[in-house]
Amino acid sequence: MTGPVGSTVHSASAGKAWPVKIVVTGGAGFIGANLCAELATRPGVERLTVLDDLSTGDEGNLSGVDVELIRSSILDAGVVHRVVGAADAVVHLAARPSVPRSVADPMASHHVNATGTMHVLEACREHGAYLVAASSSSVYGDAPALPKHEELPTRPRSPYAASKLATEAYVLAYGATYRMPVLAFRFFNVYGELQPAGHAYAAVVPTFIDAALRGLPLPVYGDGRQTRDFTYVGSVVEVLADAVLRRVECDRPVNLAFGSRTSIVDLAGELSVVFGRTLDIAWQSERAGDVRDSQAADGLLRELFPDVSPVPLAVGLVRTVAWFHGRPGSAVTVVSPTGPDVVPLGEMASELLPALAGVELRAFRATADYDDEPWQIENFVRPLPGKTELSLVAMVAGAPVGFLVASRRPEGVHVHRLAVDPGHRREGIAAGLLTRLVAETDGTVTVVCHPDNTPALDLYLRAGFRTVGATEAGKVLLAMPQRRAEPAGV
Repeated sequence: MTGPVGSTVHSASAGKAWPVKIVVTGGAGFIGANLCAELATRPGVERLTVLDDLSTGDEGNLSGVDVELIRSSILDAGVVHRVVGAADAVVHLAARPSVPRSVADPMASHHVNATGTMHVLEACREHGAYLVAASSSSVYGDAPALPKHEELPTRPRSPYAASKLATEAYVLAYGATYRMPVLAFRFFNVYGELQPAGHAYAAVVPTFIDAALRGLPLPVYGDGRQTRDFTYVGSVVEVLADAVLRRVECDRPVNLAFGSRTSIVDLAGELSVVFGRTLDIAWQSERAGDVRDSQAADGLLRELFPDVSPVPLAVGLVRTVAWFHGRPGSAVTVVSPTGPDVVPLGEMASELLPALAGVELRAFRATADYDDEPWQIENFVRPLPGKTELSLVAMVAGAPVGFLVASRRPEGVHVHRLAVDPGHRREGIAAGLLTRLVAETDGTVTVVCHPDNTPALDLYLRAGFRTVGATEAGKVLLAMPQRRAEPAGV
């Protein structure tokens, strides 16, 4: 199998029968802990071992995940050889991250990112382990071409970028020289749950969210027009887990991002939408070593992983903010709404739609045109049998195609069920039902949603809902403040 510009790629489980034993270096960190949680759910994984000195990771990130944690550094060659010797595959994520940190102490970044990688490679060579390793998009530097494709020359502009270029160069050189099965990914701007904030070298997304929760302005360096390819951690670990379980190999580095391009000021705007208020900005001087623009070409990634479906930025930010809401010490109260959660849009409760036939309809018959399909919303005089006091149904040609049921509470109205018949354009009808509910009720309308239900989260955000917290079960709580409108017709 041949990829772009002659790159050779392989996907095989040759030489090793599952179940598999996997070591994750840096596995208590942000990406590593999310990966361990994902791998722990995958069939065929016999044992997970984390090697982490906890210099930037946190043992608490692995709470509830079935892993063995070995607290040591990849700079301890003896420990690395012992741990890798009992493994079939290694995902090498341990690193000394951050461009500013490398500017302050370049030797420390080199030792961990370059020399530490050599220790891991030597152990994999000796014991025959498959290796997936993390490089960085920073190796492209300020090459003007966009999007960045893997055949571009590298131009590192910081000691961190140089050390990550050494990481991937050694990985690919060992693969070519010793015929080792290897795969080197270039990570772009990964964000999501477990990413720490509140320190000098924190990444931009957690820094912005933490500032917003504290009521502080968002620190933006330079003019804020620099762009990044923000990649949700759930999408990243899906690819990593698939790579290690299929033993995907490639003789070139592979971008692990999906071709989006968002400026820092636009990121602030996206978070303003999530928080439901304008977030102020504190302008700062430009930082040394920062790259101006970053965007991935994702052709090779999609060739190797054709089934991956990246989480959109708007949805990933909602999930990340919800996680921040739910942390101990959060400035936002965690709530426990009663009653059933909203039905995922992918689980259409069409069996309930026939029960709507024959129900007396009155109050208003509002017509609308969503997604170029004319339909009507009709208000029930009485609730659906066994349901709550507020019910709306969408009608097409006299037949029900969707419904919404909700209940009144002292603080407003809470949505319990939202379903649309799969034979019709779901998103437009569902958005119309929510809009009509808001127009016909007083106070705030709230709904809870599972953070992995991407279609529903995206729908609520586009309908004007904003995240306000998380439930004790870890679900996202969204709310629509009172916004009355006149009925479209009676």
